[in-house]
Amino acid sequence: MGLMGCTSPFVLGILALSLSVHSGTPSYKSYKQSSIPTVQKKLWRTHLLAARPPRTIFNRARQASQGDPDKDRVAERRIHWPSTKVSLANFASGALLGPNLDNYHGLFGVLTYAHPIVFSVKDTVLLQTSSFVPPTFGLAGFLIGSLYLTLDQFLNTTQSSRNPSGLTILSGIGAFSAQYYLSGLLAGGFHIPSPYLHLILAATMICIFLVFDRTKSGALVALATGLGGPLIELFLVNQLDLYSYADADFFGIDSWIPWVYAAGAPAVGNLARGYAAHANVDTS
Repeated sequence: MGLMGCTSPFVLGILALSLSVHSGTPSYKSYKQSSIPTVQKKLWRTHLLAARPPRTIFNRARQASQGDPDKDRVAERRIHWPSTKVSLANFASGALLGPNLDNYHGLFGVLTYAHPIVFSVKDTVLLQTSSFVPPTFGLAGFLIGSLYLTLDQFLNTTQSSRNPSGLTILSGIGAFSAQYYLSGLLAGGFHIPSPYLHLILAATMICIFLVFDRTKSGALVALATGLGGPLIELFLVNQLDLYSYADADFFGIDSWIPWVYAAGAPAVGNLARGYAAHANVDTS
């Protein structure tokens, strides 16, 4: 028993040291509050110092020269808002294209403006719009384009999708224009019943998205546009009385209009991507 009593502290120290090696470096607080004999504390302290290199000025200088990986990762995730030039291009495109598209609904009698502005040659009406239409569509182009470019960064959209070709951009705008015209023709020209309109316009919207986008950011923006556009129309029609629908079936607007808004998202989004890609090339 005497020999066992003399060697047990040493054995305990070896066991404590081996446990610290296998379980990771213990905290200094647990070391200081322990009741292990002084010799074993010195062994433990030696292990602590060996596991943690001294924080000298040379180590700090080396870490500074190598950079901070955590800060680098944060910098990589930083979301950049579209530049002023890109934002203005998105606004201008919406303001120019929007009245021409909305003209289809006016010519087919789908809607009537309270204060119309008509451009015609002799007896042929070329464009029927109103003063609020260009800035409203310009704002829509700015918002949709900005959402696309911001979500592309946040959701890590592939570079190929973020840099569409000119053919893809123009084809997407053409497909959206065709769907816009089709909605006016079917609703105002042929007076197709609402359920069939929903079916046809929903199918064309899905086809446009699958052909020209297929990104997560595009799906989110299309959803937001399909919901947000009609909400704005409810305000413009019911509160400001700026225009009215001929066959409104949903609180003063046509219930099929969300499919038209959603179909416009890929067209506007790819155009904004093209502007951003061109701006990045110019500034690189």
